[in-house]
Amino acid sequence: MNPVNVLLVLTLAAAPRAEAGGLSFATESVQVEALPSAHGERPRFFTAFIKKPVGGRPRRLPSLIVLGGLETGARSLELIEPDLPVVLAAFEYPYAGPRRFQFPRTLVDGPRVKQAVAETPFDVRALHRFLRAQPYADADRVCVVGVSFGAPFALRAAADDPDLKCLVLVHAFADVEGTSADRMRQLWSGRLGPLARPAAWLLSRLMVASLAPPRPEEDAARLRADQRVLMVEAGDDTLIPAASRDLLWRRLQSSGARARRVVMPGEHLLPGSEETIARIVTAVERWLSNEDARVRTLEPLAGKRRPGRAIKRRE
Repeated sequence: MNPVNVLLVLTLAAAPRAEAGGLSFATESVQVEALPSAHGERPRFFTAFIKKPVGGRPRRLPSLIVLGGLETGARSLELIEPDLPVVLAAFEYPYAGPRRFQFPRTLVDGPRVKQAVAETPFDVRALHRFLRAQPYADADRVCVVGVSFGAPFALRAAADDPDLKCLVLVHAFADVEGTSADRMRQLWSGRLGPLARPAAWLLSRLMVASLAPPRPEEDAARLRADQRVLMVEAGDDTLIPAASRDLLWRRLQSSGARARRVVMPGEHLLPGSEETIARIVTAVERWLSNEDARVRTLEPLAGKRRPGRAIKRRE
């Protein structure tokens, strides 16, 4: 599984029901009508997966729409075990081609990828609207969670939709060109040596020009004062440059949105990061439940700390 995709396993259950922390959950698929996108296509429906607690007294619950990586989409069947009653939702990205970036094929397939990139924020907004209308969801606590690759789409949806009040960005980034170039340079330095940097610079700009992805720093600055944002960052992240993370945080601060930044020790989400994922989700659940003191001290994130390392909070 690609590192940027790991958190999407939080959205689906491996079986129809699972016991977690005394709660029982069930997953169902639903058809959601997409919002008209810039392409103006005829009415379109997409499949979303909803996981919610079953049993107990009926009540409206906080909901998380989770956006992970392109490769995994909503096909993962792994299980998350929430500590609190919460509704989880996910959907497939609207692209049926190869799920891994391949040069030059991805660029050749640019028109379809570009359309999927443009449609995804609209699908986030459509699913958000769908959940707010459901009897099991608290309409005032439907939150979009963008994880790494999914963060730019979550940001674009939040910037465009006045009804989307809650946003969580996990291991997110700004400067798509620079961040992509840095990652390509890391991957190619062993084979290309000194040519890796200029090759990565050129390809990252070709990719952005061809696919027109969201620009997180611009969308972050468009957030509004009635929105709340939680930015969860890996303190030892080697996949996302610190300058990219800091730029995103500065733009969030300039927006007027109620933004909180927390920094956990450790690397970017990687395969086998289930404990880190669980701690992140617990913090998000408590943040949604307005347990501010618990989020402020980051008790759910503590886990096993490295000697001499502390979890930090930046505001």
